Amino acid sequence: MRSPTVVSLVFAAVLLAGSIGAADVALVAGGQAQAVIVVPEQALPVVEYAAKELQYHVEKASAVQMAIVSEAELPAPPAARVYLGRCTATQQAGIDPHELAPESFVIRTTGNAVYITGGDSNGDPLSGGTQAGTLFGVYELLEDVLGVRWLWPGELGTFVPKTDVVVVPHGEKHWAPQLLQRNLRQTLKNSRRRGAGAYSAAALKQAIHDEDVWLRRQRMGRSVSLRYGHAFTKYWAKYGQTHPEYFNLLENGKREPWSGGKNISMCVSEPGLWQQIVQNWQAERERGVFRNINCCENDTRGRCTCERCQAWDGPDPDSMSDRYAKFYMAVQKLAREIDPDVIVTGYAYANYMDPPLETKLNENIIIGIVPGML
Repeated sequence: MRSPTVVSLVFAAVLLAGSIGAADVALVAGGQAQAVIVVPEQALPVVEYAAKELQYHVEKASAVQMAIVSEAELPAPPAARVYLGRCTATQQAGIDPHELAPESFVIRTTGNAVYITGGDSNGDPLSGGTQAGTLFGVYELLEDVLGVRWLWPGELGTFVPKTDVVVVPHGEKHWAPQLLQRNLRQTLKNSRRRGAGAYSAAALKQAIHDEDVWLRRQRMGRSVSLRYGHAFTKYWAKYGQTHPEYFNLLENGKREPWSGGKNISMCVSEPGLWQQIVQNWQAERERGVFRNINCCENDTRGRCTCERCQAWDGPDPDSMSDRYAKFYMAVQKLAREIDPDVIVTGYAYANYMDPPLETKLNENIIIGIVPGML
């Protein structure tokens, strides 16, 4: 499975003021809206949200509000249109949104119309699980044409240059994310002390919302749903007595947790562990639960001192990155007998944060980076 690539035909120019070329589409000129924002008759929530984002930023730049209309209720003037999402007119213009990859988009300017459509899905527009290609296309336009920048969450971090003329130059742009999953952990939403400190309940709610909005404007999201998180927290309770070989061999010569049942790392070179992981995944797969195999360690360093695990380590004595890279590859090799396209997820974490020196991962091993873990 290959990650989407980026293909871009850049707009011919960025015009904020001055003359309007014959092939350009004016959105605002002379203190008046020259175009309307058009959404499909039954628009997805993410497309409706994209229309509001375009409307908001154009008005903030020019003090002119563009109308948002359904494709079934097009007005006569103004004549120009900005079609968002899966409009009939978009498909008549030769762009089929159903053929676009998840989260990708196309922006095309032709005649008196701008077409922005992408790989979208149903759901909350601010949720990273909702595919938002059309919304990302709107953000691309706002950055390219208006020079908008979202520096940090909230109104204070939003920079929108003032202008009297908003023109979308003639051209076309195609884009798809290079990373299948893009996310930053939200400090406020995930805080264990929510509601404490200087935040009132209302201020905290607004701050979390502003954070959600900002992350979306930074194109955070995911093209596929992949399972991460600590994969082995229940393994000791389930397999500790029957399969102690699955677990780390500590310096004291015992295979046991170093502090509580969840604080245990795995003996990642153990073939029986690989088979158990794949067996559990296959059972979940048959129930239609998960697509990928989660091999993310528990919240601990790689601690196994057995000879086989140590033999897997690369030349850097302080790094176990080669050990874990070989682990991910071994599990994937076994699972490919069931699904040739299987994806294995793992972490770059603690004492296996650095890139492996001897082991090369393939494109179906996807690594989540956990920075600052010592």
